[in-house]
Amino acid sequence: MQDNVFRPNLQFLNGPRVVSNAFYSSYHAMQIQLNRRFYNGLQFQWNYTLSKNLDITSTNAPSDASITDFFQRNVNYGPSGNDITHDMEMNFIWELPFGPGKWLGKDLTGWKAHLIGGWQVSSIIGANSGDGLTLGYSTDSTCWQAGPGRTSPPGPR
Repeated sequence: MQDNVFRPNLQFLNGPRVVSNAFYSSYHAMQIQLNRRFYNGLQFQWNYTLSKNLDITSTNAPSDASITDFFQRNVNYGPSGNDITHDMEMNFIWELPFGPGKWLGKDLTGWKAHLIGGWQVSSIIGANSGDGLTLGYSTDSTCWQAGPGRTSPPGPR
C-alpha cells in the first residue's frame, strides 16, 4: 500500500472549502442581576455580564476564507470578533414626589391634581467593552490587515 493513500490530495482541494464554527466555539459567562421592586416610587434593575467567547471564524454562517489552514483549524482558535467581555445594562422608573397623595401637593384636587400628579422619570442605560480587533493576512497583497471584529452594525441584544 502507498504511503500517501490516506492523505488529502491538495491538487483537488484548491476550490472553496466550507468551514463553520461547529464544534470549534465556546462561550463562558458570569451574570449578576440586582432588582429593586417598586417601593416608595422607585424601581430599578441592573445586569452585568463578564464573558469570554472563543471560536475559529467569528461568523454564524459557513465560510471559505476565514481560517489559515483548513486541515489545522485549531490554529485559528482564539478570542472571537464577537466577544464582548464586559456588558452592563440598567433601567429605572422613578415616580416624581408631587401630586395627590405625594410629598408635594398631596391636598390638590380637580384639574390641578391631574396636571401636577402622575409624572415619572425613566431611563435605560447600557455600556459594554466593545468589539474585538480582527487581524488577517490577505492573499491579494503582501500586507497585514486589521479591522473591527464585528463586520455588520450591532442589532438588539
